[in-house]
Amino acid sequence: PITSQVAVLMDCHSFLENAMNAEQVRSLSRVLDYLAQDEGSHFESASPEERTNHIYLDVLILQEYLEQQKGEPNS
Repeated sequence: PITSQVAVLMDCHSFLENAMNAEQVRSLSRVLDYLAQDEGSHFESASPEERTNHIYLDVLILQEYLEQQKGEPNS
């Protein structure tokens, strides 16, 4: 059911908030920035079929997540 999925997502969010300190978040952000440059160029040159499951899409998702966390009081 959707309520259990929401509960799992909330637990994951709580875990990540408590599991990563500022230094770890900064390191993750730096790694993602580095990957974004290299994988972005690979993504641009990939075929449409290759793009659907390209790691660059995951990098973008994680970068967006970190940006959202910056705006929250406990980040």
